[in-house]
Amino acid sequence: QQQRIRNLLHQHQYREALHHALSNTSKDLYAASLNTISKTIFTKHQYRQQQIHKYQHNQSNNNSHDINNSNNISNNKNTSYNSDEHISVGIEALEHQFRLKSAHRSTMRHALRVLCQTRRTGDDRHGYVHYSGIVLHRTEHQDDAGVAVTQKQHALRCELAFRILQRLISGNGTIDQQNNNSSNDDDDKISHSISMPEEREFSAVLNACVDADRMDLAHQIMALQQRSVALGAPPLSAVAYSIMFKGYGRRGDAEAVDRLMDIARRHNVVPDIVMLNSAMDAYVRCSRVGKARKLLESMKIGEFKNGNSFDSKIRPNARSYNILLKGLAQDGNIDEAIRVSNEMASLKLNDHITTNTLVNAAIQAGKLVLAERLLADAINRQNQKQSSSSSSSQ
Repeated sequence: QQQRIRNLLHQHQYREALHHALSNTSKDLYAASLNTISKTIFTKHQYRQQQIHKYQHNQSNNNSHDINNSNNISNNKNTSYNSDEHISVGIEALEHQFRLKSAHRSTMRHALRVLCQTRRTGDDRHGYVHYSGIVLHRTEHQDDAGVAVTQKQHALRCELAFRILQRLISGNGTIDQQNNNSSNDDDDKISHSISMPEEREFSAVLNACVDADRMDLAHQIMALQQRSVALGAPPLSAVAYSIMFKGYGRRGDAEAVDRLMDIARRHNVVPDIVMLNSAMDAYVRCSRVGKARKLLESMKIGEFKNGNSFDSKIRPNARSYNILLKGLAQDGNIDEAIRVSNEMASLKLNDHITTNTLVNAAIQAGKLVLAERLLADAINRQNQKQSSSSSSSQ
């Protein structure tokens, strides 16, 4: 029976393998077969994700040999590989294991990673998103195996990931693969031998929910993590707040961004530059450029302490200035945008993003001469930089 199941899995006949496993009369064999099915599905999906990532990397490096190999992977996805159907079978097998109290925590973690890999693709501000040359409707996503996932499917995957995260914390229905210790749903206390999810796992589920615009579920995840600190879960950090700022920025909900900032201060969350930049970007997306500027000015005077380095103050970086520049450009405030770019140049923080933002803003304002001058200045700076690099190397 086990060999028959392995053969079916090798042929990607996952639904048939599950039916075969459910026909087992031996409880131990039944549980082992279910774990084999779910683990195979999730590990194969992760491998496929890695191949797609390798393809994207090689495509950017113009490596034609690997592109051809990866194109074969992409072509096969429409014939023998059905991402959503296979993941559904894996989840169904996992839920049977929960009822048997035999779900392996390592398999659950594989499932969590797969479910959280679905993401937005491209820039959603223009009504469409892009992925590997394919244009999709804005309500669609892609999973990292290159398969289109609708908003509804994405939201469902987030809910499943949240349920798995809850079980990883409670231990209900799970078994430790190393010592075969299973937990009991009737236990009042959670065994301290259970390893809590890591911060990156909490963050992955949180980020998936934010990308699905399930901010209600995102808040439940933050509350769950906060409650589980006494059991060994990592405390909420700047990472979680950065993700939440991104979600409310996309929604254009400036009041929610304000509330998050207040909550972070009350809970003594130590910010980092990523969190502060995320808050700035959220304010810009909410058309609150003044609040974004205020955050930048606070960083400039060293208002925020840095808990991640020996430097006790957080200072704005190039991204901080470019975020403010984007907001000023969107408001059509070209003069102030140029002033900020000059400040960036004096700090040696200006880059190609700075130039692109200014040139686009000038074009949208109808100031074509200014756009040409900004572009010419940027080209001259780049040429001077290359000349000085060549001289120093000689």
